[in-house]
Amino acid sequence: MTQNTPSPTFSNLMNLRFTNLKQASDLSIDWCREEKNNQKALLARLYIIIDLLKQNTKDKLFQNNEPLFLELSEIKIDEQEVGLISSLGWQIYFQLKYISTQENKIIPNHISNLLIDYVSFFDEMLLSNLLRIITKTVSPTLLISKLANTVDWNTFSDEYFNPYKLKDGKSILAPSEQFANYITKNIDNDDSTKEIKVIWHAKLEELYSKLTKPQWIEYLLSKSYVWIGETEKSKKYLRILISKKINDFWVWEKMADLLDDDKLKLAYYSKAIQCYGNDNHKVNLYKKLSAAAYINNDFILAKTSYNKYIDVRKTNNWKLPYNWDRVNSQQWYVDASDDADIKKITKKYSDDAFLDFSASIKNKNCLFINKRGRYATFLDQGKNSISLISKADLHYNYGDEVSISFCKESEILISTTRCKEELSSLVSIGHGKIKINNSFGFVDNCFVDEKIISKHNLRNGNFINYKAVQNFNKSKNKWGFKVVEITNSVNK
Repeated sequence: MTQNTPSPTFSNLMNLRFTNLKQASDLSIDWCREEKNNQKALLARLYIIIDLLKQNTKDKLFQNNEPLFLELSEIKIDEQEVGLISSLGWQIYFQLKYISTQENKIIPNHISNLLIDYVSFFDEMLLSNLLRIITKTVSPTLLISKLANTVDWNTFSDEYFNPYKLKDGKSILAPSEQFANYITKNIDNDDSTKEIKVIWHAKLEELYSKLTKPQWIEYLLSKSYVWIGETEKSKKYLRILISKKINDFWVWEKMADLLDDDKLKLAYYSKAIQCYGNDNHKVNLYKKLSAAAYINNDFILAKTSYNKYIDVRKTNNWKLPYNWDRVNSQQWYVDASDDADIKKITKKYSDDAFLDFSASIKNKNCLFINKRGRYATFLDQGKNSISLISKADLHYNYGDEVSISFCKESEILISTTRCKEELSSLVSIGHGKIKINNSFGFVDNCFVDEKIISKHNLRNGNFINYKAVQNFNKSKNKWGFKVVEITNSVNK
């Protein structure tokens, strides 16, 4: 070292890195090489590596970070260096953000190893940001297992469990559901150990209880119950999902996949065909439907759906299954006519699926929401929307407490008797002073809409006896109470 070169001490290097980071880096490398067991030299090198990462990130030179992360993966950071670990975590976050924009979105093993070593030390803000960006990358199996083991929902704020609102007003899955979907998908597609699947299943159940408006978690739970061998509970959560996404073909398809009864399996696949969805998305459904129809000796439907499956793959220049054309020479295929209208020929089966789904609902306490056309809609105690076919006229008002059952034989909703048990979590009955602002108002934090105000000729400051029910506010992404009935009002 020259006379003007600072001596390699921790204090000198910490000062030098602010004025000449490159020189500080060179000196730290020499010091660590000369004194391999010097902990001060190693700590100085760690701080300098973090500074180099920050500089590269600022200059968008992310490729230059790879050897630095590789060097870090070979150094053990003391758990007491909380600030250093946090700084490392944020640099990993920025690197993953860059990786997520590339064609190859795979997280390198050395960065994955760093996450495995230190993710349990990250604070909520860092962890929540990391988990969001990780869902846009491809993670190694060991990292997936580590995240499944490490995540603790209790460390996150309420925001993490609320649907995320975009600038255009639309809502997407809550960040926690996005992450849960990512982990579940990776575990499901991987030969993960039974132990990891059991651990993650328990965390999915815990997440379900924390979400303000579950949108996807029922599907994840239906998968995780299959992992642990409880198929009936898997069906239970799929039924909840069907009630919320009744017009989505894939929920009926997923239920059919779980069924052992050949006739019901055909009915559920047929119901999926009746729902909206383009042929590209339904391509594998056509294949499953063909197999189910063949087993049930409906060779016309088997032939029609198999032809649809092959046509879609040909149209998109997708790889065709091995020996796909051998089916054409089989006698059942030759003898069967080909009905091009697949929705028409599946209609005779699809109603059986809806009736089977509805028949699972027995003496369920709910709030009546409305009836539009054939469908009556209810809200259950878990704040799940339920839609059922009802041929009968239902003389109920929005927010009425009812007990519902479905009779498969008569195909009608047979019991909407007002339930004796109060749905305390969904209903609020009270007396208070209304505050009106323009066309709407509030009483005891319960929303009062313009129709109620106009109908009862309410004025600001009136005291009212009211009934309010749980209602999801899309603009605020949260549940709240909405007044549906006023029994009387008293002037100021």
